[in-house]
Amino acid sequence: MIALEHVVAILPELEKPPGESIPSGLGQADVDGVESRIGFSLPGSFRTWLKTTNGPCVGPGGIVGVDTARELQNLESIYELYPKWKAKRWVPVAGDGCGNYYVLVHVEYDSEPVVFVDIIENPDEPAFIVASDLWHFLDFLFRKDMGKSRWPFDKAEVVERDPKILKTELMLPWNA
Repeated sequence: MIALEHVVAILPELEKPPGESIPSGLGQADVDGVESRIGFSLPGSFRTWLKTTNGPCVGPGGIVGVDTARELQNLESIYELYPKWKAKRWVPVAGDGCGNYYVLVHVEYDSEPVVFVDIIENPDEPAFIVASDLWHFLDFLFRKDMGKSRWPFDKAEVVERDPKILKTELMLPWNA
């Protein structure tokens, strides 16, 4: 089982822009403030992540945070670009470095899967699922960034590490 502690332990190994470190997390008041501004509660796993670290610039397109220096990593700025996501209560959690996003779609499903949204193809629909939850997603993303994974298209690897991904109605990456 992948958990917060596992992905936090990987963070120091990841490449960061020169002179940058992993930012500290937000306080409860900051998380409550963003939820008040966006008009809904964030998924529990993402709230926990924000309290651990807020928008680290790691991975191919950075991890989304609150009031980050980089607009494309700033939750509220992303909602300005994609207001339908906010209306659906989708939560962007990371960029792919090419303008696409990985998004938690917790409201539409019994779980909190992370999906890939191809902005050119259709910014308002998931292209395919990439992980059954936030912790598996971050593990996959970080391992891929370190060259230790062929996620999300290696079916054997993905299913071995995240078997719950098969219990979804969403398109699987190797079938997309």
